Amino acid sequence: MTCVHDVSEGGMLVALFETLMMDKLGISLAIPEDADETAWLYSELPGQFIVAIDRNKKTEFEAHFAPQVREFLGEANTSGRILLKGEELIVNQILVDLVV
Repeated sequence: MTCVHDVSEGGMLVALFETLMMDKLGISLAIPEDADETAWLYSELPGQFIVAIDRNKKTEFEAHFAPQVREFLGEANTSGRILLKGEELIVNQILVDLVV
């Protein structure tokens, strides 16, 4: 694991923002087709974590967890932008302004 961050106040989007901001990284989110986007992005359910791993260790990491308790969010990149279904989220300008 290269990073672990709890999902708490603000939900998944805020946790991703906090995780990516310092290194000026971005991500193209892979939200499940049947998910309510607002609930998925902002839900503050207890016990959720974002875990970053090396892409070469993905299969090995996933073998430790049942599919019901893990979800692939996407791959980090150097764009500095958070994309949802290929479209930039409004948070992108905030991210760029904060790390400049």
